[in-house]
Amino acid sequence: MEKNTVTIRIQIPKTLREEIDAIASKLGVGREAILRDAIARGINLLKIEYAAWLYMKKKMSLGRAAEVAGISLWELIDFLNSNKVPLRYREEHVLRDLGD
Repeated sequence: MEKNTVTIRIQIPKTLREEIDAIASKLGVGREAILRDAIARGINLLKIEYAAWLYMKKKMSLGRAAEVAGISLWELIDFLNSNKVPLRYREEHVLRDLGD
């Protein structure tokens, strides 16, 4: 086991385990690799969704929300646009935050 890792035990539906095993088999990797990747992707998405929620509730700026999400300002703008979240941001603020 690698340093700085922990073991977590969870119960999942049998059908989900079957899906995980099928993906692992197709990719030629172990179940653990699929689960680690899925958890990491899920956590990243949750961070983005949380930051977007904070931005929508006017609890933080667009730039700060991008920092909280761990993504670039443009990535957050793309996420917000794809989820039909209106931007309350002027062009001069975008340019300032990008350092142009």
